Amino acid sequence: HLLIEVKNKNLLKAQQTKQEYRKNVIKSRMESWQNKALHGQFLEKIKDKVDSKKTWLWLTTGTLKKETESLILAAQEQAIRTNTIKAKIEKSSDDAKCRLCKEADKTVDHILSCCKEL
Repeated sequence: HLLIEVKNKNLLKAQQTKQEYRKNVIKSRMESWQNKALHGQFLEKIKDKVDSKKTWLWLTTGTLKKETESLILAAQEQAIRTNTIKAKIEKSSDDAKCRLCKEADKTVDHILSCCKEL
């Protein structure tokens, strides 16, 4: 076993090796996530604007159901099926504009923070 060999040769403590492994796995997953077209947009948007540890704390505490986590993440990534998604991505005949203000495309950001009618 590699960890035992590393410990026996006093190269690193076994615990440090596990920590380094975890850091590398997390770094690799984060890079993979950032390189995805949809996910990368949200991450780029919040980069250097938030405390990343606090920002994701709600996700790591395990207090939410998976369905709730999924819905929140979908909203952050603009992946909720709004009129804009239907019209521009799915190429439907639906109008991309907000039904209330009729001024802007109906996106998650618009619904949550920009619509003058809400």
